[in-house]
Amino acid sequence: MCAIALLKESEGVRTEDLDYISVRAYDLGTGAWQNVFIVFGYNEKEPQYYLGGAFVGGRQKWAFDPININTHKRGSELAGAPDKLSPKKWYVIKIVFDGDTAILYGAEEGKKLEERCRYTFPKGRPKGRVGLGASNSEPKFDDFTVAGPTISAPVAPRDKLATVWAELKAK
Repeated sequence: MCAIALLKESEGVRTEDLDYISVRAYDLGTGAWQNVFIVFGYNEKEPQYYLGGAFVGGRQKWAFDPININTHKRGSELAGAPDKLSPKKWYVIKIVFDGDTAILYGAEEGKKLEERCRYTFPKGRPKGRVGLGASNSEPKFDDFTVAGPTISAPVAPRDKLATVWAELKAK
């Protein structure tokens, strides 16, 4: 089961319009699992959406995963790369879109971003909303950035994703 916070539809920030999405992420290490993810391609009309990010606990890897839109459970991993990742450290996660390919870059904060894995979507780049997510973990997110040719202004945190995420975690 995934907990996600999405940008509002009115923000006009959609996966199909982006060059990249990035975030700084930290897992407190107190949940049953430890992971931090960027959510993309969230569209209620499609059977799944996608996560790209890091399992910083037991699985210790960077990965792209499809998520069932109705159950919010993971399907088979699309692409992954093992790494020595652990909670209680800040990581930088960046997903770059090149046509129908998503490229996941990541590193511990302060280190050089490296390509970790990539996946080409056979039916084209997914369409839908973007946001942040985690599963059975207690994450922190900062410096959420979306960039693309149709993005005309930075995403403001007030009453947006950061606020919604804080409200979700408080409940």
